[in-house]
Amino acid sequence: MLGELEYKILQVLYDLWEQQLKLGAIEELKIKTGRSKDDIERALSILEQNKYIIWTEKRCI
Repeated sequence: MLGELEYKILQVLYDLWEQQLKLGAIEELKIKTGRSKDDIERALSILEQNKYIIWTEKRCI
């Protein structure tokens, strides 16, 4: 089961992809979630480990 932050990030990524046909950078995720870069990177790692995303470039999505 995903934590609150992981779920929110996954939802933001989906919304960004649906609206812009691209995925947002960490800076955009910081703005939309109100969380720190470390929190977002930790959440992205969890999403990647659980196979919700493929995070090939660790500096952006």
